[in-house]
Parts: sequence; structure tokens; C-alpha cells
Amino acid sequence: MVIAKVNNQRQTKIQMEGTMTTTMTKTRTRTTDQINENQISKGMTIAMSAVPSLIGIWAAACFVGAMVTSGGPLELAKNYFQAIIGI
Repeated sequence: MVIAKVNNQRQTKIQMEGTMTTTMTKTRTRTTDQINENQISKGMTIAMSAVPSLIGIWAAACFVGAMVTSGGPLELAKNYFQAIIGI
């Protein structure tokens, strides 16, 4: 038996008792590259949304620390304007 791939078709030649029989069959293939690209895209979306979330948590922690250090939200605002004006 001889198998040769010709123009996306499989050609099979079978030798039987001095006669030659040729059979043509079409084959189809599917690729799964899109699934891998979707998984990569999903991972990048998660990573890109995690970084701003961490920055926001860090900013909130800094704001709470500043309020605790200055004695409350009103004192924080007073000290902020004093720092801007230069008093």
C-alpha cells in the first residue's frame, strides 16, 4: 500500500492480484490555536486589572495612615492646606 498526500486529499493505491485500485478521500483538520489565544488574553486581562487594584489598596492605606498620624480627617485637611500655603 502506498499513501501520498496530494492537494489536501489522501490518495491510496492498493495492489490486488495484478489489478490497481485507486481511492480518493478528502480529509479535514481543525486547529485549536484560538483556544490558546483566548486563554492568554484572559490571563493578561486578569494581570492588567490586578495592578491598578493593588495601587488603589496602597493609596487607601497611605490615606488611612495619614489620618491616624495627623489626628483625624479635619486635622489632615488643615495640615494639608498648611503644607501647600507654607505656614
